[in-house]
Amino acid sequence: MLDSLLKMDNSSRGKLDDEQIIDLIIALVYSGYETVSTTSMMAVKYLHDHPGVLMELRHLEIRKGKSREDAIDWNDYKSMRFTHA
Repeated sequence: MLDSLLKMDNSSRGKLDDEQIIDLIIALVYSGYETVSTTSMMAVKYLHDHPGVLMELRHLEIRKGKSREDAIDWNDYKSMRFTHA
């Protein structure tokens, strides 16, 4: 990605200078980090503050026909009525 940014030549605005490239890379790295960490933290906080929700999720029959080692996939998640908003 860095190589592409360094080679990019936008004829209408000119080349990006080093500071603009650094700002773009920092924004991309930070925005991805912040999004994941904040969402994870809020999910854990919500489940802690609302134990009934956690119990309901545990009681869903999502694991029917799956062993403990099998992961829950996207189709399993879509079948969880309780999590649909």
